[in-house]
Amino acid sequence: MQKAYRYRLYPTAEQTQMMTRIIGCCRFTYNRLLEYCSKSYKRRGESHTSFDLNNFICHTLKKAYPWLSDAPAQSLQCVSADLSNAFKAFFRKNADYPKYKSKHRSRKSFRIPQRGKVDVEGSRIYVQGVGWVDAVIHRKPFGKLKNITVTVNPSGTVYASCLFDNGNEAPSPVVPDNPKVIGVDLNLERLAVCSDGNDYENPRTLKQYEKKLKHLQRLLSKKKKGSNNWRKIKKEIAALHEKITDIRKDAIHKMTKQIVCDSQTDVIVIEDLNVSGMMKNGKLAKHITDASFYEVRRQLEYKCLWYGKSLIIADRFFASSRICNNCGWHNDGLTLGDRKWECSVCHTRHDRDRNAALNLRSFGLKALARDTGEVKPPEKPSVDDRTAMCLRSMVSVNEEKDLRYSQEAPKLA
Repeated sequence: MQKAYRYRLYPTAEQTQMMTRIIGCCRFTYNRLLEYCSKSYKRRGESHTSFDLNNFICHTLKKAYPWLSDAPAQSLQCVSADLSNAFKAFFRKNADYPKYKSKHRSRKSFRIPQRGKVDVEGSRIYVQGVGWVDAVIHRKPFGKLKNITVTVNPSGTVYASCLFDNGNEAPSPVVPDNPKVIGVDLNLERLAVCSDGNDYENPRTLKQYEKKLKHLQRLLSKKKKGSNNWRKIKKEIAALHEKITDIRKDAIHKMTKQIVCDSQTDVIVIEDLNVSGMMKNGKLAKHITDASFYEVRRQLEYKCLWYGKSLIIADRFFASSRICNNCGWHNDGLTLGDRKWECSVCHTRHDRDRNAALNLRSFGLKALARDTGEVKPPEKPSVDDRTAMCLRSMVSVNEEKDLRYSQEAPKLA
């Protein structure tokens, strides 16, 4: 199983200059390879593999631009592999067509697949083409070092992401006879509300530093673009953005670790939120971005994989907030502003978020009962119609529509 350890680097001025040179070579190579692939396909209909791109780097680019030798050859080979993966994702319709990298806006990083070293006792990391760089080794890595990715942030901070392989396989999730299932509802009022009674407050990091951020951006607008004072303020803005991101990720890491490990749960159930659709609401778009729902889901996915837990993604159209968790009555008149409501059948008072978490827990129990046959859902009154309410954990709505259309097509013909 592979794990990445991220360490802060403190390079000297000379080492920073060498890193900048390597990043520039990688960016230049990526843009030239993208241009070469695009023109080859338009003119002759040819497609190139990463092996062909490596030959183009060695026999064409390095001869035309000798200064590309300043970067390690393996780092340039990683560039060709990244471009090949980008084209594969494009042809699979998982991403847009690859774009050219900008000197000012693109992410500044390069990867070293071999010859990297991590000295824990000396608190330093060896980066090929740069040398030994001082680092803060706050966690001892385990396993064999696979590669090192060096990233230079706009604020000037440098990080090294070291990928280690410990040789062990990821534990397969084991669901006991009586599993502990937790439903987690993500929202803006409270970042996460769990069915076991635990709540996790939304840090609202952007709101805390929004006033300071506006002040710095106002100062930046009054400076001459490209001047020294303009660069200083731009660096301060980048550092503030980085601080906001770090605080937000730290809160999410602590929350997901507590949900996966400290709660002693076996199965976690969350919703498949349509974040892109939610962002179209102009009044809530900024708060949705600050909440980072996708980051919560991403961390839950890989942490469940690490610790052998099961993660169930409820269908996007499962009305978790509208269904009464006690009797199953469906409240069609529920609006976004209704944080509490009362069931018209059993007269149970519901907290909107807690009710959604309990419904997600019931969704997980029924999904386990259907998929594995080991767990039976709890008995509910006859008015419970949640069995027919989009309880689909394996088949998406689009697949069902395609299947229905293929079955009806011969009849229409």
